[in-house]
Amino acid sequence: MHWKANRPLGRTTQTMIGFALLWLPLTDVVAIDVVVLGLFKDRAVLRIEGQQHLLAVGETSPEGVTLVSADADGARFRIGDELQSAPLGDHISLTYAPPQRDEQVTLTRTRQGMYLAPGQINGRSVDMMVDTGATFVSMNRHMARRLGLPYRTEGKPIRLSTANGDTTGYQLSLRSVRIGGIEIGDVEAVVNDGDFPEVTLLGMSFLGKLNIEHRRDGTLLLKQHR
Repeated sequence: MHWKANRPLGRTTQTMIGFALLWLPLTDVVAIDVVVLGLFKDRAVLRIEGQQHLLAVGETSPEGVTLVSADADGARFRIGDELQSAPLGDHISLTYAPPQRDEQVTLTRTRQGMYLAPGQINGRSVDMMVDTGATFVSMNRHMARRLGLPYRTEGKPIRLSTANGDTTGYQLSLRSVRIGGIEIGDVEAVVNDGDFPEVTLLGMSFLGKLNIEHRRDGTLLLKQHR
């Protein structure tokens, strides 16, 4: 095939190219690598961007990979709008545009004057209560076990003072805590090796990294620092 010699672009062509460039979508694209390391019934071990995660069906990793199903034949997981399937040992690499997340959350006060916040800890759903008087995200042993936290082996033993007297607690770091579109990693938490608190407390180890605004209508606005 022969091409004619290049000629200078006319004004009309230059203008059209200019408009085309102006209208190019400015969407952030993320590249992600996933390797299937282990398969179990409704669970899978995935290495995502070099980090190993054990996910149950329905759980989402901090990188945004959601496990849809898993058995001996392979794992199915969702990355953005993409649904992928992979057998044991398989490697998947793709790029996707993550959804835009709102960086602020509005909570409504209950009749008891509390702010309840449904969210996630390490990708698992947890109902929490905002408590600016709590130094850390705080939970009881039952919640810690449900989340699979190895608090006794990896946590730092500390003494806790509760309404029922002194008790033993364990301080450790949570991989991630998320409320709505706000997600923060490496959040310090305390596990009470007992039944208190009944509801997981969203303390200042998470809230201290946000702007908190009490509104006249009784709502609480949480906004992530930019």
